[in-house]
Amino acid sequence: MADDEIRSLFLDGQGVTLDLLPGVCKKWINEANEFWRDELISLSSTIASGAYFHGISSNQHQSKFPTTKQEQITRASSLRGTAVDLANMGINLNGLNGDAILGRKDMTEFVYDLAGEMESDSEEVKKSYNLTLIHLENSIMQLQKKMKPLFILKLFIDKFFQGKHCSFSLEEGFTIRLDNHNPSYGAPANSTDILSLQSLSSGEKHALIMIVSVLQGNQDSLIMIDEPETSLHIEWQEQFLSWLQAAAQAVGCSLLITTHSPHMLSDHDCNVIKIPARRKNGLKMKNPLLGYKEITFFYPDIWKCAECNSPLIEQKNSTVKCHE
Repeated sequence: MADDEIRSLFLDGQGVTLDLLPGVCKKWINEANEFWRDELISLSSTIASGAYFHGISSNQHQSKFPTTKQEQITRASSLRGTAVDLANMGINLNGLNGDAILGRKDMTEFVYDLAGEMESDSEEVKKSYNLTLIHLENSIMQLQKKMKPLFILKLFIDKFFQGKHCSFSLEEGFTIRLDNHNPSYGAPANSTDILSLQSLSSGEKHALIMIVSVLQGNQDSLIMIDEPETSLHIEWQEQFLSWLQAAAQAVGCSLLITTHSPHMLSDHDCNVIKIPARRKNGLKMKNPLLGYKEITFFYPDIWKCAECNSPLIEQKNSTVKCHE
């Protein structure tokens, strides 16, 4: 199934199954890997020319060069730590040709090993090193932004689901695992801590599909969710809105949620609109099919604003106002 088709299924809420989730994660990881490859190609051009990268001359970036040996080590160490975290999410940070020249190290590890060890090198070599450091810092920062949906998904599963955590790898892809896996006596030899997605509870499945659906949103789009509290017990209802908000912020979209659960809205900073109960008017008439017996039809009396004829709503302060 094409990426656009999968995304459309999640956003439409029709025919979505958890079987699609590994494919979504693989798509995010592949996009990150392609971005990293493009950045390494750009870095190669930078070092070859010694003049420009990210459209800015190297002389303009000299103000961002490390000024001390310790600063160089600290920045290279921070870069390496972030790269390791990304690699643990399944991102392939290896170079363009398997890094055979670097002894199978990725570029961030190569930069980390050289930090603080270049005092005897020429100024041109030091300049190339510092350009590489800055380029990789910018690249890693942009890569982190691209990986936000995957980070949010992992955090959600690790924190929201009880006794479970999420992992990614190039070999196994996306998996959900048990925190403490102790096979009982007589368990099959192939017993594993990996859970099938179908073994999750109905609440876990429902919550997972909603989070991934929001993470499929476009920037500045509006996603509407009807009754997200379905299948969630009260404790989860109280926590779930903050995760939906985090997912929306990760992709830059907005949410419009309808709910019957006050627990969904507890202690959350969001705009809440309460729709008041409507009075019902009765229309009496005699039905000839029932021997002209008088019957009453009830219909809702929709409250309207006298000035703009718009439906009235009830805000947080419980006063009825025009929606505008």
